[in-house]
Amino acid sequence: MLIHPGIPVEIFSIGPLSIRWYSIMYIIGFLFFFWWTKREILQDRLIFAKSKKHSDSIEFLSDELFYIMLGVIVGGRLGYVLLYNPQYYFLEDPLAILRPWEGGMSFHGAFIGSYIFGILGLHVSRDKRRPFTTLDMSDIALVSVPFGLAMGRFGNFINGELYGRPTAQPWGMLFPRRPDLGHTGAKLLPIEQVQSIIDKAQITLETNVTQFILGNQTFVQIPRHPSQLYHMFLEGFLVLGIQIFCYYKLPLAKKRGFLTSMFLISYGAMRTFTEFFREPDAHIGFLFGGWLTAGMLYSIPMAITGCVLLIYILKKNEDNLIRV
Repeated sequence: MLIHPGIPVEIFSIGPLSIRWYSIMYIIGFLFFFWWTKREILQDRLIFAKSKKHSDSIEFLSDELFYIMLGVIVGGRLGYVLLYNPQYYFLEDPLAILRPWEGGMSFHGAFIGSYIFGILGLHVSRDKRRPFTTLDMSDIALVSVPFGLAMGRFGNFINGELYGRPTAQPWGMLFPRRPDLGHTGAKLLPIEQVQSIIDKAQITLETNVTQFILGNQTFVQIPRHPSQLYHMFLEGFLVLGIQIFCYYKLPLAKKRGFLTSMFLISYGAMRTFTEFFREPDAHIGFLFGGWLTAGMLYSIPMAITGCVLLIYILKKNEDNLIRV
């Protein structure tokens, strides 16, 4: 059995201002996107600007990254509000929508938001950039984006949130409550329901840390799948490896939409798989049959869309205008 390392969620704070690891993970992801794409420009593998100059292409990249960042932040927050908890935000506490530091970002919302704001950025810079489509830009962006997804999931792990379902496996992890570090702990379960897991994992329960007396009943925290790490490796690093391999090794990757379709397929499949180990949001639970979660509901269509797009582009046979 493993125990969550209990890393403080805040790096440091000055008065009401605090810097959190989760925010830093987002920044690292954006910096990696910029670094990798700039590297491809300097290696003469990408051209964005009409002038075909490195400096102009990098300037366009900086502008487009700004719009994409806005799309990720706005789309991620609104996506969580609309897709995961609309009743709370619209009926109980609408102002909480403006408090993203309290938690609540959606990948699917961020994904859609990045496209909307990315298209806006393309429109604003149409006089400077080469004539290419949103799908051309998407192909390039979605090569390095999975690294940012991996960093985001590591941020979830540091926060001790989005933990997995109960397990008696040796790698099961306890997520105890640590208010001093900003951790609220995992979901409490009645001890009689999970006594077999406690015995098998040989857990030593600590009062007010992993064991709580509420009324006349004992509730406990038990080992769970560290599903944040499953997400990080499968949706992040594995999908990143697939995209990098396709980009550098497959001639098909120069076809417009190929890399986008591969991302949709691989991410949709990996997210659906990892959802089988993740504890559903308490206010949503399972949507059907004790297995279907909201994450699956939004990810399966991504994979299907990727398959349809892949079939279409193989028939269409158009090259990406950015790749050289």
